[in-house]
Amino acid sequence: MLAESEIQKRQRELSQDHGGTPEESRAFSDAMHRLILLRKNLSKKSWFQLGSGFYCIMPKRSLRVVKWLGTIPAVGVCTSCDRLFTVPLTTLKSVADAQESLRVQFAEHKCKSAQA
Repeated sequence: MLAESEIQKRQRELSQDHGGTPEESRAFSDAMHRLILLRKNLSKKSWFQLGSGFYCIMPKRSLRVVKWLGTIPAVGVCTSCDRLFTVPLTTLKSVADAQESLRVQFAEHKCKSAQA
């Protein structure tokens, strides 16, 4: 991460000048702690607190087909919130109709937080 390398660069500069002020030292420690939190949470959705605010990191969502009837997609799932989408029986006769049904359901849904 660019931010981490810049923080480490500045810390090296300060270490040559007796470590800088206690305030700077605390600020660097806080910044590194926040970067560690961000790195841990980038691969999964989670809530965490930075300063006075709460933030949610959610990975980009996508639609994954988890059940096929031959070449026709029958069931899909959101990779972010695990919501299932099913193709109505009336559209299972056409690949294009089934794909469109899943696409529309996925596009119109709102992911729900695991902590909501």
